[in-house]
Amino acid sequence: MWTALDWQFYAYLVPVLVAFVITLGLSAGVADFDSHIEGDVELDGEGHDILSVLGFGKTPLVLVILLLLVLFGGVGLVCWVAGVSPYVSFPLAASISYVGTRWLSRVVAKRMPLLETHSVVPENFLGQKATVILSSGGTGTIQVTLGNDLFQFQFRSEDPVAKGSVVRIVDKDASTGVYNVCLEP
Repeated sequence: MWTALDWQFYAYLVPVLVAFVITLGLSAGVADFDSHIEGDVELDGEGHDILSVLGFGKTPLVLVILLLLVLFGGVGLVCWVAGVSPYVSFPLAASISYVGTRWLSRVVAKRMPLLETHSVVPENFLGQKATVILSSGGTGTIQVTLGNDLFQFQFRSEDPVAKGSVVRIVDKDASTGVYNVCLEP
């Protein structure tokens, strides 16, 4: 029978409430949904450690945490209502939250942009197509669209390039900061 002090109920209710508070913070603008792990931590999502398998590095950190909390708490509460022993419900909730987060993170990662433009580095432009907006022979200015952001910078080409031409960015001269491009056929 259910009691008000059933520790199992609270052990599963707290993660769901924390996820609810985070969601309220996201909707009120207090938190940032596209938070990623940055800095010295490198998680590319392709390794075999537990964090990359869960989607850290490819899916926003907040989303991974929300998935873990909601799945763990939800499965645990269902087990509690069904009267399942805590010795069974805790491992069941943990394993389902792990597998569910892993699967849902992969689904989300496939639909997310491949490049987060808030941390663009010059290497992100290599191989991209760009449109020439200003040209004088083999030098000028190009524009590149990555995601929803537009970037503009200087280029150099071996071939004469006309305004409106589409070029592919080959590399960047580190000393001058000018991108080398080739004309797209």
